[in-house]
Amino acid sequence: ANLGELDIRYLSSELPSVTFSGVAFNSSKNELEFQVAKTGYSFYVRVYYAMVQGTPTSVDLSKKRLLSVKNVTTGGLNAIPVPQLIVDQITSFQGSVFWGLQVMNSSGWVGAVQWFNG
Repeated sequence: ANLGELDIRYLSSELPSVTFSGVAFNSSKNELEFQVAKTGYSFYVRVYYAMVQGTPTSVDLSKKRLLSVKNVTTGGLNAIPVPQLIVDQITSFQGSVFWGLQVMNSSGWVGAVQWFNG
């Protein structure tokens, strides 16, 4: 389509150093709330959820589902709305629910997923 080639010289692979201090599902607001304790830059976060049978201590990555991508510009409390269909699945599920947060920069480079049980 005559778009040319992507010039990767201008894409940054640098990821900001981010610390998440807490993740919780707020059922009264149908939101996933997470605390950003430390950040020097704005960044994007990919938010995942995984529902796993029983009481595992780790996530079966084949169960990982992308919930949302959020632009985070400040530290403190951030929230992501959870669609009602997923809320219904989570509240009726007889197993463990994990929430995953993955830092992403504006060039699309991502860090490891940090998983939280809850």
